[in-house]
Amino acid sequence: RDLHSFPTRRSSDLATSLEMCWRAIDQGASGVDMGRNIFQSSAPRAMLKAVKKVVHENLSAREAYQFWQEEKQGELQ
Repeated sequence: RDLHSFPTRRSSDLATSLEMCWRAIDQGASGVDMGRNIFQSSAPRAMLKAVKKVVHENLSAREAYQFWQEEKQGELQ
């Protein structure tokens, strides 16, 4: 099993944050305040981009989390 894809507490928290973001937008919010969730992420730029995808491009939380995982790889290199 690939350890990089194994869910950790932090990645679970990120998935939960993206779910919260998606629910807010889905229920009519025009934006979200995600500061700590972004800046404490292991890949803040990737997290910011993932939140942007939820808010402005209607990605689901699952899609945004997958996007974050892909972007994180590039950010950490």
